[in-house]
Amino acid sequence: MSNEHTDFCCQKCGLGSPMEFISSALDPPAWQAVSRAMSILHEVGACITDVVDSQSHPMLTALGQHLAMLPVSVRLAKMLVYAAVFGCQEPAVSGRLFLACFDWHCSIEK
Repeated sequence: MSNEHTDFCCQKCGLGSPMEFISSALDPPAWQAVSRAMSILHEVGACITDVVDSQSHPMLTALGQHLAMLPVSVRLAKMLVYAAVFGCQEPAVSGRLFLACFDWHCSIEK
């Protein structure tokens, strides 16, 4: 499970701050990895930070609620949700497959 999905689960289940929850695990990931995952969630619009009593609390947006249900990377999930909204699933998936093949081909050449 990626750090982004772990953060989604923490927020969706109301387990408090993802940083605090994940740090209590038996073998927690580096705090930089969790911080980067939170940055990605903010970047794609899946999460906002709510400030209450001078403490920041991450909260899922409506988009974040939908992204948390998809078992794929956050950016791919966002593309799939927007493709469904705009009715262009086939071109979006075709484009993503093309990019995946291009990435695979480039990695073989190295």
